[in-house]
Amino acid sequence: MKILYLLFLPLFLLANDLKEFIDLSLNNESYLQKQLQFSKSILEQESIQNAYLPSLHLGVSYLGSNKDRFIIEPQESLMSTLSLKFLLFDGGNREAKIASMQSLRQLAHLEKENMANYIALNASVLYFNYLSLESIIKSYKQKETTLQNQLKRLENFYQAGLASQSELESIRAKYELSSYELAQNELKLHELKNEIYNLSKTHFIPSFQNILQEPSVEKNKSYEIALMQEKLNLENLKIDSAKAELFPKIFLQNSFSFYDMNYNPKLPYELKTTSEDFLKEHGQSNRFFIAFEWKIFDFGANQKALEAQKYTSKITQLELEKTKRKVDIELDNLLQEIKISKIKIKALKASFNAANLAFEAIEKKYNAGLCSYVEYLNALELKYKSQSQLELAKNEYEITKVRYYFTAGVDIKTKVLE
Repeated sequence: MKILYLLFLPLFLLANDLKEFIDLSLNNESYLQKQLQFSKSILEQESIQNAYLPSLHLGVSYLGSNKDRFIIEPQESLMSTLSLKFLLFDGGNREAKIASMQSLRQLAHLEKENMANYIALNASVLYFNYLSLESIIKSYKQKETTLQNQLKRLENFYQAGLASQSELESIRAKYELSSYELAQNELKLHELKNEIYNLSKTHFIPSFQNILQEPSVEKNKSYEIALMQEKLNLENLKIDSAKAELFPKIFLQNSFSFYDMNYNPKLPYELKTTSEDFLKEHGQSNRFFIAFEWKIFDFGANQKALEAQKYTSKITQLELEKTKRKVDIELDNLLQEIKISKIKIKALKASFNAANLAFEAIEKKYNAGLCSYVEYLNALELKYKSQSQLELAKNEYEITKVRYYFTAGVDIKTKVLE
């Protein structure tokens, strides 16, 4: 037993499963962009928050005058000023803007998570389509081999005069058509490989048949609803910002200045000594003031802007209600589709088993010359058609489960069974 395990261990280690493909697909630029946008939203939120903290400004100015001037006007002056500014009250606009940035950050986070699950959805669809098509190609190769063997047998019979030309050409035509269908499917597989590379930037080849957990009625955590809910929250915060424009703004400022003056007044020598007592060349000053600003009349512009924003909020609220109803209906339809898919798979399994048994019996009769080639070809076509239909039904079943989890906002990767 241990020897068998060691023999098959490399196969298990090399098995490319769905979880691995989802992880690789998250290197896609679309997801990386959402990650960067989320990081950007964090910095923007912090920037707005910090902008409302007290700010310190440094100002330096130099003034020189070489023409006629007043006695009290210096010929040269150098001044440095430090100003501390703070917005004391703005009607709630500060709080609304900070909350809006938090809402935008949450929106960016939801968009990032939704993109991750959307990429998992695309990865899962490609994964199951690839394995399904690979299985169909395998059956088409078996069909082609079967027809090729029959064609060789009939060519020998025809040369010996034991088979008709119409029978030979019918089998040949069926063989050529089967080769063409196989080539078409191989082209589709090649296109799928390119789509896998485009999504994951790797030449990933699915080689392990994963399935997803059977869905039950999941708690609706739809990202579509969550995003719309956050957009509504953002619109409501804009109402608060619009209301703030109806209130006054109060600012505080404290300025501390250093100055150095060179007056050099054009006075007689006797008066220069007296002027020096009044014209101080070096000094410092400290000024504190509070400012009050209120737009008391604007022809109702701010009030109309407020009413317009309320309408925008109501429109978003209606959109949210519509989205909730749409998602609930989609989830209900997908659950019903999953239920029908299981019935379909059961029916197609029975159909394939019957077609396979019928073909085996007819093939023996045909090789023994007890039935016509038309009956043989019909049985052959029915067998491989039912086999392809069964593979497609299994594929659709898994993809429908993936769509259900994506619509419900459930992390698809967590529902992949080993």
